[in-house]
Amino acid sequence: MNPAYTVRPATAIDSRFIYLLSSDPRIREQSTRSDFFEYAEHERWYEEKLSNGLNAIWIMEAPHGLPVGMVRYGKVLVDCEWCPDTPSRHCCKWEAELQAEIAIAIVPSEQRKGYGLALLRETMPLARDWLSVDTLVALVLRNNRGSRALFRCAGFRYVGCEVRMNKVHARYESEEDRP
Repeated sequence: MNPAYTVRPATAIDSRFIYLLSSDPRIREQSTRSDFFEYAEHERWYEEKLSNGLNAIWIMEAPHGLPVGMVRYGKVLVDCEWCPDTPSRHCCKWEAELQAEIAIAIVPSEQRKGYGLALLRETMPLARDWLSVDTLVALVLRNNRGSRALFRCAGFRYVGCEVRMNKVHARYESEEDRP
């Protein structure tokens, strides 16, 4: 499917949409953090994510102008094994690997219409550039077949399992192609 859509950077005004989307029980059951959280807590979190320079967030809107999804790329500094106290682009003469983890959600009534894949394909190169990262990481709950298929279709490869918040996730990675 090839949906019509627009993608734009998220703004402070999008906080309510992202909160409502994230609070949907169908989204929560497929998320690492499945417990309920208050809007005030979300507001603090969202304001920090928009302003800290370590995140890139985009909103996808359908032709009717209403948002149908969001994606957030959060930069993760991976410590250099030789300099564990220096998570930076250049520690010693070795480079610490820079990665960004992906959180994506599509309004449940709009899922399976191609929006998720279109949103990833459009924003992955933007996120790599914006955050100066080479590797994008998706941690997907092992029982979330839809997201696993989405990341495989977007060119991610399965690299193993990881436990976060006492939940087993499939880890997928996509590395920027180098000439």
